[in-house]
Amino acid sequence: MRLPRVGVAFRILAGLTVIAGLTAATGAVAVSLFSRFQEGFEQIATAKVPGLVSASQLAQQSGTLAANAPALVAVQSQSVREAVMARLGDQIVLLEDLMARLRARGTDAADLAELDRRKDELVTNLLTLNSQVEKQLAATAETGGLVNRLMLLAERIRQSEGQLLDERPLPAGPAEFVSAYAHGRIIDRWTDEAYNAITVMLAASRADHEARVERLRDDYRRSLERAAAAVAALPSDLGAEAEPLYRELQDLGLGERNLFASRETEIALTRAIKGAVARNQNVSDRLVAAVSDHFLTIEQDIARRSAEFERVIHNGQRAVVVMALVSILGALGIFLYIHKNVVRRLRGLQAAMTASASGRPVTIPTRGQDEIADMARALHYFVSTIRARERDLSDSERRLRAILEQSPVGVSIGRADGTVAFANARAAELAGRPRDAFVGSRHALALPGATVQR
Repeated sequence: MRLPRVGVAFRILAGLTVIAGLTAATGAVAVSLFSRFQEGFEQIATAKVPGLVSASQLAQQSGTLAANAPALVAVQSQSVREAVMARLGDQIVLLEDLMARLRARGTDAADLAELDRRKDELVTNLLTLNSQVEKQLAATAETGGLVNRLMLLAERIRQSEGQLLDERPLPAGPAEFVSAYAHGRIIDRWTDEAYNAITVMLAASRADHEARVERLRDDYRRSLERAAAAVAALPSDLGAEAEPLYRELQDLGLGERNLFASRETEIALTRAIKGAVARNQNVSDRLVAAVSDHFLTIEQDIARRSAEFERVIHNGQRAVVVMALVSILGALGIFLYIHKNVVRRLRGLQAAMTASASGRPVTIPTRGQDEIADMARALHYFVSTIRARERDLSDSERRLRAILEQSPVGVSIGRADGTVAFANARAAELAGRPRDAFVGSRHALALPGATVQR
């Protein structure tokens, strides 16, 4: 089977196609490299970096929320508590907004669930703390109201003491004097025990532990029992005046809303608030730790992606350099191939044509199946044909010259300028000159139509 002919034009086209292919491959590698870099950069710029910023803001906001929580404990009124809670509410809303931003940026579901859990725990603890502070303020206000009532009761008892002493009947004799003295002692005992019970309750309003409150409650009961005995020992008219004061004293210490129970509620709430503040700090620390872990995860992901992009860029650079070198080497190879198989052959063909024109013997290379080989074969045929004809003409000229030399008739050939170009021996003899001197000289015999008669 004969292979198809591969010509010079096809070779040049193939070489240019290879160069174009290498250039296109280099461009494709560069475009792919830039596309991957752009994709990674956009992902980092649109998702990772904003997520990193949101995580940082979330950690800062969590710390701010935890730092402002003690301000809720330090309030002294419900209005101030409501104002502090309003500020905390705004911070909680901002915290929710930051969480929503993280959720919108495709944060890992497990990390987001952990952050949500910690955030909900912090918010729940703050709401519980607010409720406890509200109850504590109410209990403190109630205790303060009971203390005020105690102070007023003490003043009334002091006034009642003077009235009771003034209302005693004047002694008419020794017996009445003894009775009046005894009633005075009972009134003094009543007021002393009442004052003692009030003092115990005032001490209970400042107690810092339930056990202390309980001991003071027992002291109060004993004082109250002694005060009850003193009131019972008074005459009926005097006892009737002291009885309401005793009942109020009893109600303040043992009633449904008594001072001891109110103080115990305050102490329990204070302890609960301290625990809530500690839990709040602990929860806040865990939230900040969770946010820090998420922040670190994003940082590590960015670092990993940056390292990957750096590796891709480095590999891409090497690929581009390699492709460029391959392109250069390919172009150089194609240049050498064209120079060897086209340019050098054409120059060889030109040198052969010049040598043939100057008559020098030369070998014309005719190998190959392309256009240059066709031209070489045509030149070879042309040169061979001319040389054959020149040989035939030279042979004819030698034969004619031999015939003319042997002819008895003088024959000369002249040029247009009248010089003799050829003459046989007989013509030189007729001209009367040597043959060598006759050829090349001007003579009448060289003119057209000249003859010699002898």
